Amino acid sequence: MLPNSTERAVTISGTAEALTKCIYQICCVMMESPPKGATIPYRPKQAVLPLLFSGGQAYALPGQYALPHPDLSKLQHLATLQHASTAPLLPGHTTSPQ
Repeated sequence: MLPNSTERAVTISGTAEALTKCIYQICCVMMESPPKGATIPYRPKQAVLPLLFSGGQAYALPGQYALPHPDLSKLQHLATLQHASTAPLLPGHTTSPQ
């Protein structure tokens, strides 16, 4: 059963011929047994908030407001510092190809 829904999910597998026969049987059962009551469609909820990157700042978009996203801002700041660093990772080694 799908969350907050009266719909059912079905998974089938097999050869093309077996799938065709199975789909036919499912359709026959659906036609013989019409739905009882109202059908409530499945509407999955968004798992992650949409994000907007502007001017070097990350913003989360909950609803209609753009709010700075502190976790992403910290990560972006660390990434900027890492790329700005010109010091070699190991003494005597560089990241540039020779």
